[in-house]
Amino acid sequence: MMNAPEITVVPWRLVVIAILILVFRRIPIMLALKPIIPDIRTWREALFCGHFGPIGVGAIFISILARAELETGHTVPLATLPTDPNSPNYTVILAIWPIVSFLILSSVCFRQKYANVDYCSWIIDSRVYTGKTSQHLVVHNHLHARQWHNASLGP
Repeated sequence: MMNAPEITVVPWRLVVIAILILVFRRIPIMLALKPIIPDIRTWREALFCGHFGPIGVGAIFISILARAELETGHTVPLATLPTDPNSPNYTVILAIWPIVSFLILSSVCFRQKYANVDYCSWIIDSRVYTGKTSQHLVVHNHLHARQWHNASLGP
């Protein structure tokens, strides 16, 4: 159902909404609230917290709740989807699940792609902060980076 033009769910729209939500969902909020939250000390920490705010269980719960409210007006959805195209909110009820599923999938893929990059940049930054800049660091792969980090901690 990720390509169902009859309910206005088409791939290019899903990609556009995923990009907009991933970019504008949490990062601006965390940057705006940084002065108020004492645990976030730098702008870099605020950006990190805003970037790693995955969409998941909450989105599934809210989509089920929204479907139930649209179908019955209560918090328990019907056992099956409506089959009558003339029923109220038919298009929205059918479109909720594919949209939410795609957003969860894109959030997981996006966050996983940058998790390793952030880990390697943390290792390089920790080397600079400790003052060990005279040595050159070449990170060949994730395993080599982890071995270097453990060895630099010392006994």
